[in-house]
Amino acid sequence: LTGDLVNSSSGTSSASFLRMLTNLWNALAPARAAGIIVLPLRGNHEATATDSVAAWSNFFSGTRALPANGPAREVKLTYSVAYRNALFIGLDDNVAVHRVNQVWLDQQLADNMRPHVFVFSHEPAFDVSCSTYLGLFLTERNAFWRSLANAGARVYFCGHAHVFDLARIDDGDGKPANDLYQAVVGTGGDTIFAQNGYSGVSTPYTPVRVCHREANGYLLVEISGPGLDDLGVTLTWKQRSYDARAASYVYVATPN
Repeated sequence: LTGDLVNSSSGTSSASFLRMLTNLWNALAPARAAGIIVLPLRGNHEATATDSVAAWSNFFSGTRALPANGPAREVKLTYSVAYRNALFIGLDDNVAVHRVNQVWLDQQLADNMRPHVFVFSHEPAFDVSCSTYLGLFLTERNAFWRSLANAGARVYFCGHAHVFDLARIDDGDGKPANDLYQAVVGTGGDTIFAQNGYSGVSTPYTPVRVCHREANGYLLVEISGPGLDDLGVTLTWKQRSYDARAASYVYVATPN
């Protein structure tokens, strides 16, 4: 979960913030009962609540505990999880706003022996008409993107913009096959925003749109198998729509 999980703000008390997180956790009970590991990150809405870090840390403890292997000042905010043939790295971009902990990330990537590297944070690295993104610190954003490419990652997941947007980030070397992708999945249920393209600074990269949906839904990522040689990955956008005949909501896979 890439942040903005609840609709808190700078005026939200710690008690209200904890109630919101409790409601979220209860809503996720069917997923957890099915054996799905839930890995949340803070977005700007969580980060602006009163005593956000303390409240977050207290909530995600005990049976709800998040991995505590993050860097100093970011324990339970930034973390990594190794599962079968994949490494999942969640990065909080609200401790140093619009930036990630690159030193810690570099060490995680250097130590990794798994073929799949899935990195997720809240803000897009490349702007999708939301004005706040990692590229506001251009040198740091480009170093972050290069580190993912050098580690063999192929896609970066984020939220913040209230759309689904998949883009191939062209690195300019004339070889599209080695380009990373940015997957913005900011569609958990809030108001959908109309987007006008990639208006921020992308230098030296060029975002090339692959798929864009202004709708609610979720992204399903499937790996071809659990072994070190299982390298196939399929991304499927599952769009939420109302089925009048069934009088219920359904999630329909995009054909591409």
